[in-house]
Amino acid sequence: MRLDSLILDSYGPFLNQELIFDPAPGRINLLVAPNGAGKSVLRGAFSDLLFDIGHQSPMTFAYPAARLRLTARVRLEGGGTRVLMRRKGQGNTLSDGVAPIAPEDLRTLLGGADALLFRDLFALDSHLLREGGLALSRSSGRLGQMLLAGSGGLGAVQRLLEGLVRDRDAIGRADHRHIARPLWRAAADAAEAGRRLTQAALRPDAWQGMEKQAAEAERQLAALREERVAVAAEFVRLTALRAVRPWLARRDDALAVLAAAGDVPRLEPDFETRWRRAVEEHARAAATATESVRHAAETEAALDGEAPDSTLLAAADRIEQVLRDGVTAQNAANDLPGLEAEWRQAGLEAARLRRELGWDATVPVPAAPAVRAARDLLGARTGKLAAAEAAGARTGNGSAEPGANAGRPVRSAAGGRYRR
Repeated sequence: MRLDSLILDSYGPFLNQELIFDPAPGRINLLVAPNGAGKSVLRGAFSDLLFDIGHQSPMTFAYPAARLRLTARVRLEGGGTRVLMRRKGQGNTLSDGVAPIAPEDLRTLLGGADALLFRDLFALDSHLLREGGLALSRSSGRLGQMLLAGSGGLGAVQRLLEGLVRDRDAIGRADHRHIARPLWRAAADAAEAGRRLTQAALRPDAWQGMEKQAAEAERQLAALREERVAVAAEFVRLTALRAVRPWLARRDDALAVLAAAGDVPRLEPDFETRWRRAVEEHARAAATATESVRHAAETEAALDGEAPDSTLLAAADRIEQVLRDGVTAQNAANDLPGLEAEWRQAGLEAARLRRELGWDATVPVPAAPAVRAARDLLGARTGKLAAAEAAGARTGNGSAEPGANAGRPVRSAAGGRYRR
C-alpha cells in the first residue's frame, strides 16, 4: 500500500494538520522544513499510525490525550483506497472511521512487517545513525574500520579520540589520583566542605538543649507578659485613685460630720429638692402677700375718699337690667350673621324638600302623595332628632339637664358682661 494523505489531529504540536502525498509508483515525496518544525514528530506519527500509540507517548504535551487522532488514506496494491484511523486508548485503537480493523487485516496490509523492521528500514534518523557509528568504531573487526576508512571518517574519529583522551588527562584520570588535577582538587574541596558542614551542624543533644532554652525563654516571656498586664491594670487603678482622692477626702469629712450628728433625724433623698422648691414658693407667696397688702391699702384709701351716691344706689337694679339687656343685644348682634346663614340654609333646604316632594309653590294644597311623603319624611326627621337629643344628653357634662340654664343670664369672666 502507498500513502495518499495523513491528518495529524492533536498530535504533538500539530492540530488538524493534513499532508497530501503522491502515491504514484516511482515517485519520491520529500518534506523539507527547518529544525524544530516537526519532521521527527512526523516520522513518529507514521510508526504510531501503523503499530499503536504508546501508553507514555510524548506527543500529548500540547493537547489532551483523549483528542489525539491520526488519520491516513492509503492506496492498495490491487486498486482502491482505504482509511486508517488511530486513536490513543486501550485495546484495538485502529479503525476505518466506522468499524475497528482486525490485527490480521493490518498484518496483511503491512505484508508481515513489524515495528522493528519498519524502524530499521524506513525510520532512520540522526540518533540511530550515531548509535550505528559508535558501534562500528568500538568493534575491533576490520569490517568496521574498513567501512569508516572508506567513508573518509577514520582519521577524524582517531583525532577525536586522541583529543578526548587529552582532555580526560587534563581534568584528571579516575584511576590516577592527583591533587593538581581539577577533578581531584574539586573532590578534595567537596570532602573538606562536607567535613566543615559536619562540624558546623548541631548535635542532637545540643539541639535538644537549645529547644529547652527556647521553651524556657518562651515561658518566661509569657510570665512577663502576664506581669505587664497586671502592672498596667494596677497602674490604671492607682491613677483612678489619685484622681478621686480629693473626693474621698471630702467624703471622709462628711462621714465625720454625720458621725458627730448621729441624733439628727434622717431626711428623704429628695429633701433638698423639695426644700429648695418650698423656699422658692415661700418667696413668691411673700411677694404676692406684700403686693396684696399694698393693693388693699390703696383700695381702702380710695374708698375712704369716695362719697356714695344714693341716686345711683337706688337705680342699681335698673342699671343691672340695662347691662343685662345690653349684653343680650350684643350677643344677638354677634349671633345675627350665623342666624342669617342658617335662615338661608333653611330656605335652601326647604326648596330642596319641595323639589323632592313635588310641591309647586303656586299650588296652595299639595297632592296627597306629596303630603304622605312629607309626613313620612317628617316622621323620620323627628325620630332622628329625638335620637340626636338622647345622644347629646348621654354625652353631656355630669347630670346637667338640657335647657336647664336656658334664658338665665351668664356673667362673662373676661369682660364682666352678661349673656343669655
